[in-house]
Amino acid sequence: MQARPGLANPYVAPRDDEERRMAALWERLMGVGPVGAHDNFFELGGHSLLAVQLASCLREELQAEIALAELLAQPTVAGMVAAVGRRGTPQRAAVAAPELPALVPDPEHRHEPFPLTDVQQAYWLGRHAEFGLGNVATHNYLEIDFRQLDLGRLGRAWQRLVERHDMLRAIVLPHGEQQILAATPAYRIATVDLSRCPAATAESALAGVRQKMSHQVLPSDRWPLFELRAALAGGRTRLYVSFDLLIGDAWSWQILIGELARLYADPAAELAPLALSFRDYVLAEIAWRETAEYRRAAAYWQGRLASLPAAPELPLTKQLAAVERPRFERRASRLDAAAWSALKQRGVAAGLTPSGVVLAAFCEVLAAWSRVPRLTLNLTLFQRLPLHPQVNSLVGDFTSLNLLAVEPPAQAVFEQRARAIQERLWRDLDHRTFSGVRVLRELARGRGDAGAVAMPVVFTSTLTMAGAPSAALPGEAGYGISQTPQVLLDHQVGEHGGALVYNWDAVEELFPAGLLDAMFAAYGGLLERLA
Repeated sequence: MQARPGLANPYVAPRDDEERRMAALWERLMGVGPVGAHDNFFELGGHSLLAVQLASCLREELQAEIALAELLAQPTVAGMVAAVGRRGTPQRAAVAAPELPALVPDPEHRHEPFPLTDVQQAYWLGRHAEFGLGNVATHNYLEIDFRQLDLGRLGRAWQRLVERHDMLRAIVLPHGEQQILAATPAYRIATVDLSRCPAATAESALAGVRQKMSHQVLPSDRWPLFELRAALAGGRTRLYVSFDLLIGDAWSWQILIGELARLYADPAAELAPLALSFRDYVLAEIAWRETAEYRRAAAYWQGRLASLPAAPELPLTKQLAAVERPRFERRASRLDAAAWSALKQRGVAAGLTPSGVVLAAFCEVLAAWSRVPRLTLNLTLFQRLPLHPQVNSLVGDFTSLNLLAVEPPAQAVFEQRARAIQERLWRDLDHRTFSGVRVLRELARGRGDAGAVAMPVVFTSTLTMAGAPSAALPGEAGYGISQTPQVLLDHQVGEHGGALVYNWDAVEELFPAGLLDAMFAAYGGLLERLA
């Protein structure tokens, strides 16, 4: 547990049993202590994912309910205790923290087929060319350069992960269910030695591997849904990694990199056995759809459909359906550690999470270039419900989506617009059991076009992934790119070495020449000015 940081308010010890229980819960979830009665949730590093987990734990452990909007309004231990004390009113009952489903590991049926999650199904269907901006795998690709790398040791470490994590042995059956294979052949990292080739020949070969792997669509019904290759050139070893997000999300990748680094450093290291399977989790989450909470969430989103704004209407050079095989290009930049620290501090003072500040800045730029400033953004959520102690150790795609309506108040300053966006998001999260994929399906059904690309601009923040494994391999990250079907622009933000790092992955051919460069520069400039 980390020591309590210096906060705006001095430490005041919890004053009664209710405040002490609440403070203990904050300490456990946030990994910071001691937590005082007047400590601010945002100053302690709180964000939307932690708020969701907090609401769930309050219900499970303290038999108390609170809406996320109330946490926004009173983000202290004392404020939350007061809010919980007001529970039981009709308004509170409508936004109660969802009761978590039961999860019991079922190893006997571990290798039987089971349904795809909503997001997995959307990813799987998006691989087909019939959909606009389809013919694409949801896929992450990266390159890592090493001065020294023992490929045999790395291969053995990766093989242990394949045997350990069910979803590294998963496929999607042709009829649309997924299955964890009981056993797979030993995985071999294909390697090419270019060390004796002329420099130009080696560079051409390295570029050829990137060309082949960076946008590949691996057959989803055949193992494996990942690929590792290596090339020796110029006194270095380059590791190429292709990972299909059907089998794992961003948190999963952090798990894999952390465990791979540990096993590479110490081949004899023992990892705690995993009793839980991704299949167990998915089936428990499906059972959630039979609850009153799910029905309330469905009613909330059904009531929002008619007023939900369209996606950003950005200038495009062609119809989305005219792109036969989308190819994404990346723009990447960073906000240095000092500026990012200053921006986070300004955000906390305004009651905004770090993700909330960056999200609002992105919305400013989108609104400036969109034909209509009211818009809906597709937000990626990393939703791992605390159903079992090992949930955060599992590899799998736990992603959910939220369709965020951006309707800032007129004549408002940036801080007010940002708060309005964050408040809308947290109200939505109180109804998160009805996923954004299902909202999209309802929108498409209402418009009579099941193949419509409704919300193709995406925002993904890994700033909410505090607590994910953070160990790294002893190499230097190089080129990377991601793709998602039915998406034309995907913005990802994260933190590295104390700095904010951010990428835009976009289907370049859809935009007029220079437009994305202008938007990206405006976005970076706005972040600098806000800091």
